[in-house]
Amino acid sequence: MSIKKPISRDNVGSTAPDAGAAAGFASAVSVFCGLLLAVRAIFLDHGGLLEPSVFLAARLVLALLLSAWGVVRFASGKVRPSLRFLTWLFGSGRIVALLSWTALTAAVDVLDGSDPLVFVIGASYAAVIGWDRMGRFLVLDLAGAMALALAGLCSWRFLGRPLLPGYFLLAAGAMGVSMAIARTVRSYVAPGRERLRSLERENRQLWDLSFKDALTGLYNRRFAQETGRLALARAQRYHEQLHVFMIDIDHFKNVNDQLSHAVGDVVLQGVAQSIQACLRTSDSISRYGGEEFLAFVVRAEADLAQFIANRIREAVAAKKFPEVPWTITVSIGVASAQEDDTLESLIDRSDKYLYYSKRGGRNRVSGF
Repeated sequence: MSIKKPISRDNVGSTAPDAGAAAGFASAVSVFCGLLLAVRAIFLDHGGLLEPSVFLAARLVLALLLSAWGVVRFASGKVRPSLRFLTWLFGSGRIVALLSWTALTAAVDVLDGSDPLVFVIGASYAAVIGWDRMGRFLVLDLAGAMALALAGLCSWRFLGRPLLPGYFLLAAGAMGVSMAIARTVRSYVAPGRERLRSLERENRQLWDLSFKDALTGLYNRRFAQETGRLALARAQRYHEQLHVFMIDIDHFKNVNDQLSHAVGDVVLQGVAQSIQACLRTSDSISRYGGEEFLAFVVRAEADLAQFIANRIREAVAAKKFPEVPWTITVSIGVASAQEDDTLESLIDRSDKYLYYSKRGGRNRVSGF
């Protein structure tokens, strides 16, 4: 069981759309369009399936490749891709793949005497996803238009079909429209996206200032109080075990007075790392103030909580600080949550047990 955070750093102020849903929609569109183009290829050819031609076969292959691309793209969203090819295919290489496929399909249509309408659609879609890579998009878009022009010349020169200026105009128009789309999106979307990223960075910084201790990197007292109330409410509602550890560095004042506050900061950071390493991922640790730390240990029986507390004590005592000529130790007070507890009473009881550890000679655990 993990303690639910009152505020998550990952989603504070984030207004970005669901990337997973967008990728799934794009994959579904690719599959549907591929199947639609396959049906179009069959009925577009005058001979149909009874008289297969090389152009029919080429159109079918290209259409099925589009559907396969959509299926693989959807699957890659469910399983993290490990191959460099998949990373490239669904990153900046999408523009290359889409425009190459569009130009090939349109060229086959031109060679077979059909309108290269697919280039208009494909180039426009490529502009929507490639507006932030303008240089690459323009080169590929121009190469696609030239491929269509070459296909038209080959169709006229080698296959004896009439040279139709409309094909060239359509290719040029598609290139112009797609460039206009890319430029428009870049002019209006790019500033907004950069502003969104800036706001997200600022929100993350504000979150850190509100709930993180700058020196140790742990959560601060405010976060501990927010998390503690949620953890205690859950423990009381579902009758789960909850233990609070109040941890204090022994003789920390001597470190600051005799060795300097800079060495004291190093000790605080090292102790914080040792404590954090001994806790489970479901537990929570905060710097409560000065040299005190507060930990919430959830769903742990008393024996396990005692084991964790002693493991923290031993880990800190075993840690070496070259700047400190004596062994750094901690005293720990542990209080288990009761049905009538409030967060304040639970923390106060752990603080009293910490006092027992101090009076008992330090470097020990008291409570339960």
